[in-house]
Amino acid sequence: MAIVLIVEDDRVSQKILTKVLRNAGHEALTATNLMEAGTLLRQHILVDLVILDSQLGNEWGWDFLRELRMDPIFRGIPVVVYTAHTERSLLVRYVELGVQNLRVKPYRGEVVLEEVARALKTGWAAGLLENISEVCARLKVTPTDYCGLLNTAAP
Repeated sequence: MAIVLIVEDDRVSQKILTKVLRNAGHEALTATNLMEAGTLLRQHILVDLVILDSQLGNEWGWDFLRELRMDPIFRGIPVVVYTAHTERSLLVRYVELGVQNLRVKPYRGEVVLEEVARALKTGWAAGLLENISEVCARLKVTPTDYCGLLNTAAP
């Protein structure tokens, strides 16, 4: 099972992605703007993949992605950008920021699940943390409480 953060301002697109992910046994967290996405990510440090819309109202996904890449905790998190824009300069900007992949809307369920599987193979958080189950057992805390402790300790 993966935990996927969906950063998408279109409610229909959010529902489609959420349904695809949950039907495959994954957990979906949703945010409609960059501030909400940042808050959710801090609350759920162990997100396996971020699915990021390129344009969220007057915000751009690359602003969020740039912040992720500067953060020592999240710099390696896999991000897939979905966009309706196909301008080369826009796509290059995302590539330079190290996305796992760029996809053009509309969403296709099997493609989304392939991206989740690819993200799970990277195991990006393994280099940051000990095995969560072992740490929680040793500290006698739940995974949620452990994530809260990590957030408290983060700058």
